[in-house]
Amino acid sequence: MICNPFKPPLQIFNMILDIAWEFPPNYVGGLGVYQKELFSLLAKKFEITATAIFQPSDENDVEKINNIDVFRIRPKDAYKSVYRIFVPWNQQWFVDGGYYDFNIQSIEIGSSLKNLSLVHSHDWLGMYAGYVVSMHRGIPWVVTVHSLERGRNLHPNEWVVDIEKIGIHADRIIAVSGEIKRELLAMGFPEEKIEVIYNGISTRKYDPSIDGKGMKKKLGIPDDKKVIFFVGRPVREKGIETLIEAFNIVHARRDDVMLVLLSFGEIPNLPEGVLHINRFVRESDRIRMIAMSDIFVVPSLYEPFGIVTLEGMAMGKPVIGSRTGGIAEIIEEGKSGLLFEPGNAEELAQKIFDLLENESARKRISGGAIRRAKSFSWEKNAEKVSRIYNELIHKMP
Repeated sequence: MICNPFKPPLQIFNMILDIAWEFPPNYVGGLGVYQKELFSLLAKKFEITATAIFQPSDENDVEKINNIDVFRIRPKDAYKSVYRIFVPWNQQWFVDGGYYDFNIQSIEIGSSLKNLSLVHSHDWLGMYAGYVVSMHRGIPWVVTVHSLERGRNLHPNEWVVDIEKIGIHADRIIAVSGEIKRELLAMGFPEEKIEVIYNGISTRKYDPSIDGKGMKKKLGIPDDKKVIFFVGRPVREKGIETLIEAFNIVHARRDDVMLVLLSFGEIPNLPEGVLHINRFVRESDRIRMIAMSDIFVVPSLYEPFGIVTLEGMAMGKPVIGSRTGGIAEIIEEGKSGLLFEPGNAEELAQKIFDLLENESARKRISGGAIRRAKSFSWEKNAEKVSRIYNELIHKMP
């Protein structure tokens, strides 16, 4: 085959290094879903090597998943005393959490890969590694920003903010929502480098025809109970306290309602009528839990995008989400879901109660939710990211 040397074909299997804290089958948040869905599609066009932190459930340090070479990085206790030299005394948790191990070993892997064409890192956790590999190898650098420190925390860690700002040096910054783009601009990121690419949903997997009755029975929930469902980490920004307060208001008016929290971690002082599923579950089980629910709530105080919002909508559930970040960009008020002011338990309770009382409204919003979810496609996202990769790679001398 003879190729034009002045215009290389787009379908080149260039090597991409993907640096992300989590990679399936381990899920901590939306990043794990992003890694699984997007990079399995990108692996059809590019040769992908990924680095991720080693979790207790991992069996191998190196494995191939969806045609991606995944390096699971184990923190090395012997190095911690050295790393502490470079870390302020009040930031020692960076060392103990394996942050430096992850970045340094990712840099080592990026330095050893042959024919590496581009590095793609995610959030502050992979910022150092992405920058160093890009500079060392003389290759383009893409950063995806899924969330930002000043939005996540009431008292943000300015050291983390400074690390996030290293991303200004990236060749392209992908923001998962318009809200993230606005936050980046406020931090001084150049607008010409930022592109908004929303997360997606697999409507083949998240199918509204899936029956959740078996899961409801498995969890011991009576058939006559209406289920309000939540999935997310038990951290402040996810708004669990607001949801529990709202549920108490609803439960006082209707005793045929249960709140199910799929949330790995401790949640103290749970009231009557709340079922806490405190463990990781398989994606197929999570889908069936969504299927068994009557109302899906995303009560986040801060949510850059909110993949779980799309999961509930794709399953045809009436979703009530807080009017913040990506949630407000996904849900069309009154058409494909309902919105409430973040932290306002009374407003949330009223919207839950209104939906419970109005079956026709639930059905109408359910139909609108399914239609809306179909407009968010991982396949379209993969095409957009592939375009970015090819543009940057072909600009290289």
